[in-house]
Formats: sequence, structure tokens, C-alpha cells
Amino acid sequence: MDVTIKAGEQTITMRSAIEPATGAMTLDMKTPDPVSMVVTADALYVKQDEPDRKPWVKLDRKRLRPDGPLAQGLDVRSQAGILGGVESAQSAGDGRYTGVADAEKAVAAASTEGERKTLRNAFKVLKNKSVPFQATLDPEGRLTLLTYTFDTAAGTIENEMKMHGFGEPVRIDPPKASDTEAASAEMYRFF
Repeated sequence: MDVTIKAGEQTITMRSAIEPATGAMTLDMKTPDPVSMVVTADALYVKQDEPDRKPWVKLDRKRLRPDGPLAQGLDVRSQAGILGGVESAQSAGDGRYTGVADAEKAVAAASTEGERKTLRNAFKVLKNKSVPFQATLDPEGRLTLLTYTFDTAAGTIENEMKMHGFGEPVRIDPPKASDTEAASAEMYRFF
């Protein structure tokens, strides 16, 4: 999955490899500083750029705040959560659709309370609850492209998600134990 978020002059890009069955993933992000993560079923590893530290810090996923930015950002389903509130969609041919989604309906349609909370937090900045989107489905009906724009008091936020490589094997290994150190209590308070 490749994600691009544009807000004013700032652009955030993310590239992920995801194993849907286990939730394991790799994530490389530029915000504009680079951030690399490896996520396993029980841990999150964040690459450090400090010469006097080990290359990776390890966080226990069970200790992350469910409503914290890190736990929410790892919920891939929430990235496309706006589609739960689709009010209208028109075919534009070749698997492409344009439409409008309702943010409140998307929150209500989320399958878990955690997803609802993630979406509520994401939608807090919206000036109005209607969100225009464009989506593309492949011949098997899988979402391959989703773009949508949030209208906020500070300006627009443009989101683009591209999904590809369905069914291709993904191998996600944690960093070597000798290259990791445990996260401090302070990090858990932040995340």
C-alpha cells in the first residue's frame, strides 16, 4: 500500500508491505523526516537515528494506548474507513467510481469501537461531514485506488491510497534482538 497525504505545503508519503492474515507490516514514511517501522503480532519496532543507541527501539503493542496516534496509524482498515459512509457512487467506467461519503455514517458503520474511535479522531477536523472520493476496483472487486479530500478550517487535506501486489508473498521479520532496545516508559506515555 502506498499512501500520500497533502496538507498545504506539507506532503507525507508512506509505503507499506502488509500481511493481512497476521497484521504484520513494514512501513517507510517521509514526514518530511524518514521513519521506518516493522510491525509484528506483538511488537512494533521503530528505527532510531541516534548514533549512541541501538538501531531499533521495540514497543510492546499491548502497552500502546488504543487511542494513541501510533496504534491508530497501524489500523489499515481505518485508512479506507470513509467508504463505510458512502452516500452515492457513480461508475466512471473501467472499475472507476466517483462519489460522496458521509463521515458520521462512516463512523457508525465501523465494525469495532476501536475503528469508530480512530475514525472519529480523524474526522474531528472536518468542516462538513460530506467527503468527495474516487475509487478504483480491479476485476476481482478489490480496492486498488482511493482518493478523498477533507475540507478543514485550515484548508484541504488530500489523501491517496494505492493498493497493489495482492496475493504476492510478504515476509516480515523483526530486527535482530542484538539491534533492538526496549522502549522507555516515557515513549509509552507519548504513544
